[in-house]
Amino acid sequence: MAETQRSEQRFLPRYRTALKNRQQQENLLQFQRAWARDREAAFADQQFGELRTRLTAAKNQILDDLDGWLKRFEDAARANGVTVTHARSARDACEQVLTICQQVGARHVIKSKSMVSEEIELNHFLAAHGGTAIESDLGEWLVQLAGERPSHMVLPFIHKNRRQAADLVRQATGSAPDHSDVPAVVHRARDAIREHFWSATVGLTGANALVVEDGSVLLVTNEGNADLTVTLPQVHIVLAGIEKLIPTLADAAVQLRLLARSATAQRLTVYTTFIRRPPAHHRLHIILVDNGRRNMLADRRYRAALRCIRCGACADTCPPYQVVGGHVFGHIYSGAIGLVVTPAHHGLAADADPQSLCVSCHACQTVCPVNIPLPQQILDRRSEVVASQGMPLTLRAMIEVWKRPSAFDRAMRAAALGSGPLRKAGNWVDLPAGMSSLPMLNAQASWRSFSAPAAQPFRELFLTRGRRQSDGRFDSALSGKRIALFAQCLTDRFWPEQAAAVTDVLRALGAEIVFPERQHCCGLPALDAGDYVSAREMACQTLEVLEATGADFIVSGASSCVALLKHDLLHLFEDVPVWRHRAERMGQRIHSFTQLIAEEAGLPHGIWDNGRHELVTYHDFCQSRHVLHELDAPRSILTALLGCQVVELPEVMCCGFGGARSGLYPEVSRAIGTRKWESIRQTGALTVVTDNPGCIAHLRSMLHRQRGPERVLHLAELVAERLV
Repeated sequence: MAETQRSEQRFLPRYRTALKNRQQQENLLQFQRAWARDREAAFADQQFGELRTRLTAAKNQILDDLDGWLKRFEDAARANGVTVTHARSARDACEQVLTICQQVGARHVIKSKSMVSEEIELNHFLAAHGGTAIESDLGEWLVQLAGERPSHMVLPFIHKNRRQAADLVRQATGSAPDHSDVPAVVHRARDAIREHFWSATVGLTGANALVVEDGSVLLVTNEGNADLTVTLPQVHIVLAGIEKLIPTLADAAVQLRLLARSATAQRLTVYTTFIRRPPAHHRLHIILVDNGRRNMLADRRYRAALRCIRCGACADTCPPYQVVGGHVFGHIYSGAIGLVVTPAHHGLAADADPQSLCVSCHACQTVCPVNIPLPQQILDRRSEVVASQGMPLTLRAMIEVWKRPSAFDRAMRAAALGSGPLRKAGNWVDLPAGMSSLPMLNAQASWRSFSAPAAQPFRELFLTRGRRQSDGRFDSALSGKRIALFAQCLTDRFWPEQAAAVTDVLRALGAEIVFPERQHCCGLPALDAGDYVSAREMACQTLEVLEATGADFIVSGASSCVALLKHDLLHLFEDVPVWRHRAERMGQRIHSFTQLIAEEAGLPHGIWDNGRHELVTYHDFCQSRHVLHELDAPRSILTALLGCQVVELPEVMCCGFGGARSGLYPEVSRAIGTRKWESIRQTGALTVVTDNPGCIAHLRSMLHRQRGPERVLHLAELVAERLV
């Protein structure tokens, strides 16, 4: 408990400080936007998917027989005259570096960027033993001068601007050109760093890859400082994780084609260096560091994270990273990969709070050059935290109610009744000014309104509107089909009009709609919270209810639930073969509304074209885009079937909802949502369409508070408008 409290005390001050750092947020916003644009251009002439498959296979080949490949690499490297040793822990690695320095009488080490050295806290260890480590990478040097850690694995100084860089150079050298003259500031810094190369006896680098085929070390840099670090000192130490192996030079070439494009959106870095043997009268040491990596290798949940090539792309596309920066992510490895590997190196407590920042947008896996299932791994880490430390009491109470259908029903009916005095048109609740200004509520309520539970849930509307059958106004391949509707628990209780729209559209296409009255929740809230036990319990109940319908199709207007039922349950039931098989069968039957209309309905072009050619923009729900891969389907419905003009968003990103994250970190949710609305308004469209209730609720909640002119609709609602 004490360790948990210390971890919390470290996290919350970092988090609050980051929220106040507007300059950092602006720096990271501009960087992420530029990176996304430039990365796309850099990959324009490459087959990203094919290259990713090849590199993933090469890295898996290493992981399948790590000890065997390590032996082959060691033999090849030693044949080149290299000394190879192993370090089981961070302290072991630090002591080996210190011993080498003591053997040659070196009191200071010149370094080129090495993430492993940051991981093992080598600089602090050497300082405690009378030594000094001097960073030669410009960004690392500036961060060192500032007394900070790098905030990004590739761009350590990205959280600061050129004025701050010039100030640090001035403090270190006594003079520096004006901050507006960036080349001059850089040259002054390099002059100061260069002096250390001449006096250093020991140089230390990391390794981008260790090539088993010839025992060589691959280094990629943009400044040339690594080459000086390698060649000028008499002793060169390479610190590398045991997972850095790559089988062949051809595999290394594939990594090079992916690494720079993913890291800095360059086609190739300025310097690419292969080091096989030390120069005459020089020594080369390679220290292969474990420090928790073998534990990850033995754990099938996290093994794939060892494929990481440290490009930092997962941070470059991470919405929360833009808001809070890398220092809030717990330790040296920032971004999504940091939330996965940090516990292996520094213990679960170091990750207990940072992992909860993840909004599960899945953008990180989409850009990862080795296809690491980062979103799933982060959820697995979250489940470890919950198992060992529990979850916030409020969230725990919510899940306990949520997983019991009868208790959930009573709670929702009570909430609907209790919110009556505060309810406004459209079922919105705005807290009174006095309440929303309270510090505890201000972060939650000052920028958004809240949906109140509907006076009548959809399950009752379905009955009161009668179990009318299809009217078959439009010919379709769905005519006569029996379709079971999974409404989603929150849609049922808060936004029944969305489920009604789905029902009306399908009935108009001639389908018979079945609504299983015992349906409740698929388990997503519990899964998102890291409570796998409750998630399985809720998922089992849903599978049983939906299986009993005997329907031709199962459809939902909640793509988040579809993604869980088609994909997440396979992982959740990985160790329960019977339920996994049932989940696989259910995954083949369930469709999102979007997929069903686009792929199964067989509708002719222009069927719902009213001739107005309405201008709309489409927000891709993160998992619709990245998990269900429904990119073309909604656009084909909007353009080919409804005749709308679709204006694409200038920036494709999360809306900021993220389930419970919106409540746990409202400041992050607000910042991401504001960024989304800026993108929406650049399109000039007054109709925003998407296909997931959570996104709709979040965007509408901000819109209602802003009194904006736009409207946010579920795709089914827009289609339903054309039925009358």
